[in-house]
Amino acid sequence: MRICSRCKENLSLDAFQERAAGYLFKQCRKCRLEVRHERYKDYPESKLKDQQRAKKWYEENKEKVAQKRKERATLRPENGKWHNIKYSHNLNKEEYLKILERQNGLCAICRQDKKLYIDHDHKCCSGDRTCGKCVRGLICQKCNMMMHYIDECKNLFDRAIEYSTERVKEIYE
Repeated sequence: MRICSRCKENLSLDAFQERAAGYLFKQCRKCRLEVRHERYKDYPESKLKDQQRAKKWYEENKEKVAQKRKERATLRPENGKWHNIKYSHNLNKEEYLKILERQNGLCAICRQDKKLYIDHDHKCCSGDRTCGKCVRGLICQKCNMMMHYIDECKNLFDRAIEYSTERVKEIYE
């Protein structure tokens, strides 16, 4: 535990960024971010300078960054695919695998073996996150786009049929 020099809260060491091996900043991550945003408001050129410095450092340390990301992924598996599915669609690993097994690993609509996406009823949950109760199944990208048009554009197919038959009549008349 450590006390932030700015907000005076007693926080775990995870709340503080490491500035050098074994040394932590005196301000927590949240306070450091607030200070940076305040500085950017007063001095917009400092934001550009910081961005350029960060970009240069990243270009020089791409391999190191990639290695750190791999290490974090193995240390915190909850940040992987199953965490994202739980966060976005309120489905746990078992529920997802049950749906996948029920569909034999194929798209629920076209029955092809493609990369699958979680489909849900947008009338129930229209944002980025869903309640989980409105999940309809797993579908491929093309079928997902088709379902979007079906959900969002009610008379789209009727109008498309009308359009195509009118065009055929115009061409052959």
